Amino acid sequence: MKNRKLFFFNTVGVLAISAFLAVLLLPLVSCESQSFCVKLSETKGNASVRPGLLDKILSNEIVFYGQVLDLEGNPVPNAEVRYSTLNSQNFDKVWTSGTSKKIAFADTDGCFAIHDVGGSLFVNCDHPEYYGTGDHAESSQRKFNYGFQSGDEPAWNPQNPAIFRLRKKGICEPLYYSCGKMINQGESWTRLDKGESIVINLAKGVRGESDTSVSVSYESDKSPEQREGYDWEYTLRIPGGGFIEKQKSFDFIAPEEGYKEEVKIGYKKTDEAWCRFKKGFYFVKFPNGLYGIFEIHAEPGKKGDFTFRALVNPNPDSRNLEYEYEKQINKNQRSGSYRGRL
Repeated sequence: MKNRKLFFFNTVGVLAISAFLAVLLLPLVSCESQSFCVKLSETKGNASVRPGLLDKILSNEIVFYGQVLDLEGNPVPNAEVRYSTLNSQNFDKVWTSGTSKKIAFADTDGCFAIHDVGGSLFVNCDHPEYYGTGDHAESSQRKFNYGFQSGDEPAWNPQNPAIFRLRKKGICEPLYYSCGKMINQGESWTRLDKGESIVINLAKGVRGESDTSVSVSYESDKSPEQREGYDWEYTLRIPGGGFIEKQKSFDFIAPEEGYKEEVKIGYKKTDEAWCRFKKGFYFVKFPNGLYGIFEIHAEPGKKGDFTFRALVNPNPDSRNLEYEYEKQINKNQRSGSYRGRL
């Protein structure tokens, strides 16, 4: 009976320790752009002591094979492969999954190999003529676990490589770019009183009326003591033009028709849940026939705060809004560059 009890407690203890380590390690292999400061060690003198099981996990041999393809299944030659491993040397430091420390390159068939050690592997594939993808299993950024093997990951080898997908860029035309910093002397956010409005020339990145302007106004019924639950609303207007909500990040051709001169974003007490901010992502059409993209991040309060980014194609015969920094018309200004959604 005594031996049975001893066996039972030993088994429970091993399982408990394994579960504890698994819970600690799982966040470390997340693909999210977050930082984690993990300290699973004791300092004795000048030496750092870690459980032997954890050290063993962090010293797993990584032999990894991958291939970079486009969305049609064609190889992407010479793609850049940035990768990080979670190992004994960097475990006690801040781990940022999106920061890759090492670089490899794919060959003419898009194939590459990684030989390293660690408990997890994060891989990010890139190429200047392609966009990264992250909306399916074979995305351009992927994580792989070498610590607690679940048994469902294939053994990657030259005949069965892990697939990474990139999206081929289209033809980019010269575009104007503007953002909140350009109209606020380096400050991203614009602050509006209740009932106040502002008119922004999106092509030039300045305040004022023009053929490429949008007006933004703010209203709220917030009382001084309220922290949430009050009505707030931003109204966006382009007289003679308008807005169409942009649904897909890689949709770069603005619709020809169907624009609304005015759109509103905000919160009403009749809505289900209190909303502290809202984002709008729109194709825009101007009264002079030009097309653009307008993004806004709007927040409520005693005053309304918003920031924005915008692209405008100066060619009246084109609805193409695919962006490339080198073709940015006003890139000599301190305007930064367009990076997709806010």
